[in-house]
This record gives sequence, structure tokens and C-alpha cells, in this order.
Amino acid sequence: MLQQLKAPKLPFRELDLLVKAIGECRSKQEEDRIIAAEVDTLKQRLSDPRLDKSRGREYMVRVIYCEMLGHDASFAYIPALQLASDPNLLTKKAAYVALTQLLDYKHELVLLLVNTLLSDLKSDNFVVVASALVVTSKLIGPDLVNAVLPLVIERLSHPRESVRKKAVMALLHFHQMDPERSGPMAGVELERLLRTALCDKEPSVMAATLNALQVLAAANPAPFRALVPSLTSILKQVVEHRLPKAYDYHRFPAPFIQIKLLKLLRLLGAGDKAASDNMAAMVGATLRRAAAGGSHTIGHAIVYEAVRTVTDTYPNPQLLAAAAEAVAGLIKSSSHNLKYCGLTALAAITRVSPKYAQEHQVAVIDCLEDPDDTLNLKTLELLVTMT
Repeated sequence: MLQQLKAPKLPFRELDLLVKAIGECRSKQEEDRIIAAEVDTLKQRLSDPRLDKSRGREYMVRVIYCEMLGHDASFAYIPALQLASDPNLLTKKAAYVALTQLLDYKHELVLLLVNTLLSDLKSDNFVVVASALVVTSKLIGPDLVNAVLPLVIERLSHPRESVRKKAVMALLHFHQMDPERSGPMAGVELERLLRTALCDKEPSVMAATLNALQVLAAANPAPFRALVPSLTSILKQVVEHRLPKAYDYHRFPAPFIQIKLLKLLRLLGAGDKAASDNMAAMVGATLRRAAAGGSHTIGHAIVYEAVRTVTDTYPNPQLLAAAAEAVAGLIKSSSHNLKYCGLTALAAITRVSPKYAQEHQVAVIDCLEDPDDTLNLKTLELLVTMT
């Protein structure tokens, strides 16, 4: 019993010593000597037919350190590919991380990884599936999409939310390689798949889908304008604190999801009166709640994105007035960054309706006395716009 209670030895003793030695270096030359010696050691260990696979994950982390510090780690490509198929989960994940750092999707050795990925995508262990999807999003190129695409689409209905989220990310990666869908993505109903994922009961999956929708809507918003009622409904749920508290940040309900939704609504409402009218009430409510929520930076970030959404969608006099009022808090802030954001937001309001700039003239002119040259330049640009 006493032996079981003893603290285990550090499994990464050599890695700890390496990190400590690098941290204590007094010059680049000394660091290079240490890493060169480490590279020689790793070359011998990884080329040994009697390689101790139980230390494979440590070797992979050490390889990443060598690569990170500018030394050639190509000697580890093949060992990393071999360790990626290791049954030990930690070794597999370490090898996957190393491969995503050492290779890109254009590298010829990625082809040797496909069978391992296909096997892992079919695994009963959701951690293995999630890890394979992360690697898929990094290393699968246009020539290999067809090999994994059916399995990625199947994983959109996986019982684990972490797998569904990463499947959405993989689909976005495939779309970015074939945005016209004239290659491996031809015939894939991506819009339908993303609409389904948007309605997922897990906020993390929904948030990942918002990223994908934003990329697609930036290229062509028309097919997604029908989603405006759904997006405003989601925004309403977020603002009214219906998401789990784990998504709160400084008492603001899921602020990063709010920002994603505002950016997406901005794209969908640009130049479209019907879409802008559908979202106007909820955008206004989001702006007011964020402005009244306190002085934390994340609240100002929501205010800024809400103001940009107001100015970039079809003009609404009530929303413009609320936006002009909310911007005052940014311009009068003691933070240079917040002042800059306030001036940028006011410039956007002024381009839509110059009359709202008059009430802020004194605060804007005061910014000229600030010692920050960037802020002064932005102020002058705004004054030119106002005149």
C-alpha cells in the first residue's frame, strides 16, 4: 500500500531538462548547441529498431521543440507516422500533434497517413475520432478529400458534441480548398449540412457552425438570408442567458458567440431591407444590454460589433441613434484602444448619417490632444468625414 502511495517518477525527465536548459541559455549560439545535441540524440533514438514506444510521446514533444526553434526535424517524419497508428491514445495524440506541426497538406508523406485516419475515424473511442478530425482539418489536401469526406459527414451525427464540432471544422477546411465546389466538394449539400448543425443542442457545435456560415456568407450571402430568423432567435437565447454559465465571461452571456452572430447578421443584412428589419429589434436589444453591462472590455467589444452591424445593414434611424449614444462610452474612455474603436465606430455611423457626429464633436476634438499618434491620425480622418 505504501508503495502505491509513493509519487510516481516524472515520465518526461529528459524533456524537463531540455526545457530548463533552453530557458537558461544566455545566447542564441548556446541554444543552437543544445538543440543540435538534442537532434543527434533523437535521431539515434528514433532510428533504433528497438525503439521504446512507451516514450514515443516524449520524443514527439521534443521533436516539436527542435522544429519550433528552427532546426530541421525531417528525420522524425516517418517515426511520427508510425507512432500515429500506436494503440496507446497519448502516444497517438502526440504523434498527431507533431505531424500537424511538421507537415502541411501538400507534403507527399501525408498520403501514408490516410489509412490511419480512416481507421481512427471509424473508432469507437470518441477521443480518437476527434483527434483524427483535427488532423483531417490540417493535413488532408484536395486530392485526398474524397477518401475521408463520407466519414466526416457521418460524424456530424456522432453522439459526442466534441466530434460533431470538429466534423464541422473539417467540412469548412474542405470548402476552403474547393470554394466553387467544382472539385472534391462537387455535389455536397454543404448549406443543408450546416443548417442542421446550426440547430445542434450543444452550443459548442452551434458556435463552430457560425464560423463556417460566416466564411460562406462572406462570399455569397444570398443562400443564407433565410437563416436570419433562426440567427436572431439564437441571439435572443444567448442574450437572455439561456446558455450554460460555462459560456459566460465576466458575467456577459457567451460574448464570443454574440460577436459571431452579430458579424454573420451584418453580412446577411447588408443591402437587404427585409433581412435588416427582421434582425433590427434583437440587434438593438443586444447593443443596449452590452452598453449597460459594465465597463469590461468584452462588453465594449459587443457594443462595437453591434454598432458595426447597425451601420453595415439597411439604415434604421432608431438603431443609428442608439448606436451613436453607445459610442460615447468608447470615445470618452481612458483607454487608447477603446478610443480608437469608438472613433472607428463613429466614422461608420457618420458615413450613414452625418447628423449623429455633431453631438460628439467636443469629445472627438479632445482626442487630438492625446499623445498617441495613431489616435490623432484616426481623429483627423474622422473630422474630415464629419465636415
